[in-house]
Amino acid sequence: MNGKNMYCGYAAALLLFLCSGAGAQSSGFQFGSSRKTDAPVQVSAQSHTDKVSAILPLENSKNADSSFFTAGNDGFLVRWAASGQGAHYQIGTLSIPFISQHPKGNDIAVCETDGVAVNRISVLSWKDFSRLHTERFKDNISCLAYSEQGNYLLVGTAAVGGMYILNAKNGTIIRNITEIPSIITMARTGASEKTAVMYSPSGYLYYYDLKKNKVIAKFQTTASLEQPVLFGTGKLSNRFFAGVKGNTIYVIDATNGKCIAQYAATAPLIFAGRTEAEEGLYFISSMGKNFALQLIGNEALAPYLKSSPAGLQPESTKLKTFAGLKSGDSFTAAAKNSESVFLGTQHGTIYKMSDIAESENYSLAPLSEKIFDRVYDLGAEGSDFYLLTDTALYKADFASKLTQKVAPNQSQTNFIKDGESVILWSKGTKKAVQRIALTGNPEGAFAEVLFTPQNRLQNVRLAGSKLLYVQGNSTVSQYDLNTGKTSVLYTGTAVEDAILDGDAIYVAKTSMGGTDAPLVSVNLKTGETAPVKINGYVAYSLSSTGEAGSGIYGIAMRSQNAGAAVTEVFAYSPENKSVRTLLKLSDEDAGAATVLAYPVLYTNLGKNQIYACNVQNGRNTSYRRSSALPGKTAAGDRHIISLNSDGSISWYEKNNPQAVANWCFTASGEWQEF
Repeated sequence: MNGKNMYCGYAAALLLFLCSGAGAQSSGFQFGSSRKTDAPVQVSAQSHTDKVSAILPLENSKNADSSFFTAGNDGFLVRWAASGQGAHYQIGTLSIPFISQHPKGNDIAVCETDGVAVNRISVLSWKDFSRLHTERFKDNISCLAYSEQGNYLLVGTAAVGGMYILNAKNGTIIRNITEIPSIITMARTGASEKTAVMYSPSGYLYYYDLKKNKVIAKFQTTASLEQPVLFGTGKLSNRFFAGVKGNTIYVIDATNGKCIAQYAATAPLIFAGRTEAEEGLYFISSMGKNFALQLIGNEALAPYLKSSPAGLQPESTKLKTFAGLKSGDSFTAAAKNSESVFLGTQHGTIYKMSDIAESENYSLAPLSEKIFDRVYDLGAEGSDFYLLTDTALYKADFASKLTQKVAPNQSQTNFIKDGESVILWSKGTKKAVQRIALTGNPEGAFAEVLFTPQNRLQNVRLAGSKLLYVQGNSTVSQYDLNTGKTSVLYTGTAVEDAILDGDAIYVAKTSMGGTDAPLVSVNLKTGETAPVKINGYVAYSLSSTGEAGSGIYGIAMRSQNAGAAVTEVFAYSPENKSVRTLLKLSDEDAGAATVLAYPVLYTNLGKNQIYACNVQNGRNTSYRRSSALPGKTAAGDRHIISLNSDGSISWYEKNNPQAVANWCFTASGEWQEF
């Protein structure tokens, strides 16, 4: 085949790919169906608590579903119904920059990342939230998409030759496309899944044969485009490619890489629907206090595929101008189906509006809202539970579902109940540590300043009549509540936590290697410091009754073969110098915590449930998580409660692994059960 015929053959194949790529999906989701489930979702109009990073409409040419997914930096995946109610479920603590739906089933693929070292693709079932498989990558993930029939997952990474084709069912790597010497930020297959089109910010469109494992065409095009999207429906299905560079939108002929139009826009967000009714490329642009929704029509672009007269290009159509974004917020994600435009913001708010053209300025109203206020800390004393919000400390009664305000709070995030008073402090800050007497009149209570730390507080613990506190990751100090005197008990580097046990304190820290240990004991009478031989390079989240002989409990991380991390909950006996492992996780979990209600040690290791370890008989039980990931736990006589990552509370009976209730504190000052 000569060069001209080869090019024509490639062009014909590409046109076949482009024209057959749309309209091949159907959805198996049944949102709001009659199927009953005990899946731990929270259904509400609550906003994300952080930036909205991705929006995925579920409607396509085979499916009229008007619901859509949003994902955020808060780790939540929310499925929104047309009614404006969202089913919330937290996948993890990491940001979710990409999501993709299986075209024929209930699987959702998500990218989870900390932006640095942790980069993984997780596939889960939306029916029961089970994680079907997880694949880890050493480089940041640059794109994620299911193939048109759902047989493959296309995963691009920020590495040269880092494009992967995965088996969608089990996550095994079918092909690592190393022959493309570029980073790929967009990948999409045709309906037959025989070929895929890929965009590289180095300035190339690649067409790849998935059956023969080779590049069949390569076209030079505009480099460094962000928000890459393939669009066009009907006879022009997938014919156009677009992206943003700075304040300019570029529209490109996907069959040859030639730029056929450019549009100036301030901070644009571009998006396109995939139903046959979609008319082209939509974009949102800033107009100062207002915004514009504009359309670049498929039919208007079509004549320019054959020829582009110098200085001429199709005009965009302004559908509407709108206002309503709250001050200081900004749009971060946008998506479209046949009837609606969905928008997400930096502060986590979701907006929805129609694409119907309007001549008058439109007032944008949020679909979501901040319904719930956070609980920042909790504690238990006998059958009483205490909950700290931004403005007050409450005493909670589960049976009556009532709360009683017992002390005011001025934005402190942590508390310690001390008899008839409460000590308030804030982790990670230099805020003064305060004490407030619990009287019958909380509105008139006076906050006494005990001391102001010189560095950021890492932890504060009550030890009899003294406060033991860690500040600046370097100093363990003691404050005497009776005399007001402060003394330094230990200085070092990378200190994580400290706890009292009899006449000694135990300090958890990061080991510097060699003979340095992650846990050391300091005899308060002699001043002698001795290493504790536990296996790990860092220890944290210590627990103890404070009485000699009860043991020291905590969490340590260590490395295993190939450098992978293992996180363990350990028990250390000061009497016989022995260490035993209570729980082990074959992963890194730097945010895990322990709370001791002797003889039971509670931990959220793994972040997906609460474990209760009986340190006397070695029996472990677990409690199922709510819609949000569990955090700190407090145990009373009959119940335990979990402070979830979104600030909600889950209640458990000690003999029941299922949550018996979930509470949120509303912005109006009442508790709401969901």
